[in-house]
Amino acid sequence: MRDVAPLTSIENNAAPTPGLAVLGLAPMEGVTVLPMRLWMHLASAPKSLATPFLRVTATYPNHELPRTFAPELTELRDAVPYQLVPQIMAADQADFVRIAPLFLRHAPFVELNCGCPSPTCVGSGAGSSLLRDADAFRSVIQAITSELGAERFAVKMRTGFKDDEEFTTLLSALSEHNLARLTVHGRTRPDRYKGYARWDLIELAANMAQAPVIASGDVVDIASLAHRAKIAPSVKGTIIGRGALRNPWIFAELRSGVPVNLKFSTLKLALLTHALLHELANTDMEGLFELAKTGLFHRECGTDEDRWQHVHDQLSHRLWPGATASLTAHESVDVSRVTLGRLKMLWNYLRSSLPAPFFEPAPLRAGSLPGFLTGLSAAYEASGKPVNLQLRHAAEWDWLYSGGKQQAETCPT
Repeated sequence: MRDVAPLTSIENNAAPTPGLAVLGLAPMEGVTVLPMRLWMHLASAPKSLATPFLRVTATYPNHELPRTFAPELTELRDAVPYQLVPQIMAADQADFVRIAPLFLRHAPFVELNCGCPSPTCVGSGAGSSLLRDADAFRSVIQAITSELGAERFAVKMRTGFKDDEEFTTLLSALSEHNLARLTVHGRTRPDRYKGYARWDLIELAANMAQAPVIASGDVVDIASLAHRAKIAPSVKGTIIGRGALRNPWIFAELRSGVPVNLKFSTLKLALLTHALLHELANTDMEGLFELAKTGLFHRECGTDEDRWQHVHDQLSHRLWPGATASLTAHESVDVSRVTLGRLKMLWNYLRSSLPAPFFEPAPLRAGSLPGFLTGLSAAYEASGKPVNLQLRHAAEWDWLYSGGKQQAETCPT
């Protein structure tokens, strides 16, 4: 009997308002690695999280998966409550078919990335390059479903390699297969992340495909979820990418229907925990696994400062066994440049959901963790030191996170 994780039903994950199921965190290359997945769960407990893509070739990987790529499917399976969606990127369907069974021993399905717009991926014939030719795309899908069975296979795609006019033809290549799911990021490859995702085209996919269709693109708060649910009423659910970086507590907001408030001290402790998770993963992955197996990451922290403190202290003691709690809980320790870079990446997005003083560049210019925290505290002082900080989407910064130029853009109706 296969060791297969139960697939949570889409219907049971629906948000109370407006009713479109919020399935979880979208895969993001270089972002949704294990420590980030654990931290996102601690922040707001999405139902599912996704791996970045595993880039497979004729020789990699060989007979087993990299241990740290998707351990929640295997040795950390009982350590976390969320469902993990594994994603593969391959230029040749034979490589996908060779590797997929390694995941399917533990997961209900595995997803083929047909959406990444990166020139590196496209240049090697993978990612959204698979959408370049509709007939070739049809052949790839047919070959994989013939080997694995359609229900064990999912596709994540964009609306076209060159333009949206290709989308209907591409969908016809999928319509005959009852895939595990079809996830559509409502932009073309040239769009990358500019403008707004075409949820009208995602609705078209939901009406053409046999598979349940999942939407991706531009859900950033409860209002945007409600708006897009009206555009695409046939879509079964949505996953969230950049919106969850700008507000890591977004899944709590979408469950409750109201924005999240948290104390500055809680925000600061959550960010410290993020840094320590990455530092431990970089220096002592075995130690991170051991802490996970104790159940440390089984419950979310949300806005509970005591819970964040507990997780933070456990990570601190693992990293610096001889240090006192008072030392590791404050601004007296540093982390590697890699860890600091990960923290700054998150902060670059998250600052847009906080009061204006937090957008000042001081934390991003810091050369150390203590410097980052000093900049953070200065921003809090400049904001008037409110009792609570409310995380709210600031549409005026959308252009910055889309890779486009600053301009007035109107959300499509």
